[in-house]
Amino acid sequence: MLVDVRDLDHVWCTGKVHRTMNKFHDRKVKYVIVKYDKSTKKEEIPENSPRLAPRGFFTEREDIPRY
Repeated sequence: MLVDVRDLDHVWCTGKVHRTMNKFHDRKVKYVIVKYDKSTKKEEIPENSPRLAPRGFFTEREDIPRY
């Protein structure tokens, strides 16, 4: 599944969700493993993070920085 993801430099880019997993800390939290397009970098991000958005929600806007 393709998504928009905000990287650690606060730039919105596209990424692909490779898998989901559950982690148990204080409570059960679902994480997604996202691989950034045009990069070999992968990152674990909580599923409900504001850094994730549906594909095109931010990356198709003209007023947001791009690489």
